[in-house]
Amino acid sequence: AYSAGGVRGSTEEGFTVVDLRRAGVELGTFQNLAGDVLWSPDAQRVAWCTENGVGQEFEIGRERPRSFARCPIAYTPEGRLAFAVGRRLIVDGHTVLTEAGPIVRAFWGEDESLLVVQEGGRLRRYDENGQTDSTVLLSARSVVPSPDNCAVIYSEPGRIQVASVGCFGGPPRSFIAFDAAWSADGEWVAVAGTEQIEFHRLVGGDETFAWPARARDLYWRGED
Repeated sequence: AYSAGGVRGSTEEGFTVVDLRRAGVELGTFQNLAGDVLWSPDAQRVAWCTENGVGQEFEIGRERPRSFARCPIAYTPEGRLAFAVGRRLIVDGHTVLTEAGPIVRAFWGEDESLLVVQEGGRLRRYDENGQTDSTVLLSARSVVPSPDNCAVIYSEPGRIQVASVGCFGGPPRSFIAFDAAWSADGEWVAVAGTEQIEFHRLVGGDETFAWPARARDLYWRGED
């Protein structure tokens, strides 16, 4: 896991990678963070961008991160870094996709789909064959896609929204909450409310249950 915020002994923003299996042993501390931290599929590498636009990647067990001329925006399912250069999505120096507008985020789904976020909030989903199957315009640049890229979670002031990207089997939902996270099968969302964490089944039923705990950020990993 990583702990974001001010780095100890520094006025710069940054984050620390910690090993939760060893009571939070620190594996690396990095300053000058801009944007999100990306995890590789095997959870052995993290990548990020500095405030001056330099890409960085740290592999657990190594002393220093390596640098890139551009900021990474995603990992492919094979663990390769993807970069955006204007309207182009680049992997290993090759353009794999060209969009109508500048690309700001990209997400590969567990079903080999690809969700691309363009400036202005336009989302486009490609299926496993590279064919466009839906385009959605949202008022948010930062989204959290479901495992199959069929829906996204995004924030509005005081609310968490769930919106379909064309192939979602559940209804659109809205919650008064701080944060939300998808289950591994994409059927549930966990929602951090003001007094408890709620679990809502969105696909295949309308079950709801809650834990009496408070949280500001949620991360749901694993098969259960």
